[in-house]
Amino acid sequence: MSAPNPTPTLEKTGGTPYSSLGAAETRRTRSGRWVWWVVGGVVVAVVLVLAVLALVSAAGSRSSNTTPLDPGNRGSDGTSALASIIDDHGVNVSVVRGLDSLRATSAPGADTTVVISGQAVISADVAEAVYDRVRSAHRVVLINPTYPLLAAFTSQVSTAYGASLLPVSKANCTLEGISPTDVVTSDPSTGFVGAVNTATGVTQCFSRGQGSGANLVTVAAEPGGLSVVAMTAPMTLNQNLARYDNSGVAIRTMATTDRVLWYVPQRDDKVSDQDSNTGSSASVFPRAVGPMFLLAFFAVLVLILWRGRRFGPLATEPLPAVVKAIETTRSRGRMYRRAGAADRAAAVLRVHTIAGIAGYLGLPYDPGRALDTLGAPDLHTSSTDPALAAIISAVADVTGRDPAQVSALLAGPLPTTDPDLVRFTDALTALDKEVLRRP
Repeated sequence: MSAPNPTPTLEKTGGTPYSSLGAAETRRTRSGRWVWWVVGGVVVAVVLVLAVLALVSAAGSRSSNTTPLDPGNRGSDGTSALASIIDDHGVNVSVVRGLDSLRATSAPGADTTVVISGQAVISADVAEAVYDRVRSAHRVVLINPTYPLLAAFTSQVSTAYGASLLPVSKANCTLEGISPTDVVTSDPSTGFVGAVNTATGVTQCFSRGQGSGANLVTVAAEPGGLSVVAMTAPMTLNQNLARYDNSGVAIRTMATTDRVLWYVPQRDDKVSDQDSNTGSSASVFPRAVGPMFLLAFFAVLVLILWRGRRFGPLATEPLPAVVKAIETTRSRGRMYRRAGAADRAAAVLRVHTIAGIAGYLGLPYDPGRALDTLGAPDLHTSSTDPALAAIISAVADVTGRDPAQVSALLAGPLPTTDPDLVRFTDALTALDKEVLRRP
């Protein structure tokens, strides 16, 4: 038997190192590719995150307009709804913010109505610059103007401060676009007063009450001059536009031409050296300061969320006694019923109803004094009380009811039986809903 040939063995042992080197090289190549894929993925993720943050920041800056009376503010204290309605009526509405933007816009002419709103406090020289820019317009409507702005446009109107005596105001004047029966929301704190020594040209509408000024004052245009309208803000706000005749009065006052230029003053408006100040302030800080502050803000926010203290659940502490208001009311009702005091219960209900109506209409009434007099033998409310007589007259005007019917309900005889008390309560509730315009 011959010996085995060693050649196959030599071939097997000689082939092993070459295959091991190939596998190792393949593993190193794959490992290098994996590292580059990870680095590339991290870079792409960082770029995407930065792009998303930039887009969110830009979108937030465009949609977060919270400036009061700004036509771009969609909040309750903005005027975006009014500007949109005017634009839908075929009037071209252009909005400019700041004195620089106003100067860059073509000067308004006789086919343009200028509306100026906003609560930014500007200087007298800025107000004069605004007047010089828009003095050729057909009309200027000032919504809740500050003193420098009002003084720059007219000397015949001044601001009246003080609480309004009426929550709503009736026109009681005749102007183009305004009916004497129009009703608007009254400003609770500010109004306007026309010059008392002016024989013609000044008209006051929508009075806020005796001695409290008006919600709208117009100054007719003199030959070669400018028509000026000063109006309070509540009738133009988004939250009030659907109430009463607010939208109609505001639209008919502003949309008198084919074009409306809506100017919103800014706090940083300057007349002189504005360009040099802007350039110096921009050159002091590098452009990278903004992103650095943003990055630091997010870093601090993450640190706060990471290391911030987690508060536990709120600890409850039992109160010694809790008495619901409905229990007190029911106990008093049972006491009145047991005593057969239907007239006294009706008197209490009537006093509280009169107090609520008087508060809504802005009329004086002392419910405490009225309740103190319930101990008198005669519980009937006296209609000769001047305050109650004024309330009865105002309720008759608001509801359209017969004054005698309103007087019988608020100052007439009281019911003495339980069925009459129920009918009397229903009548008071119906009257209260009519005045407060509740369903």
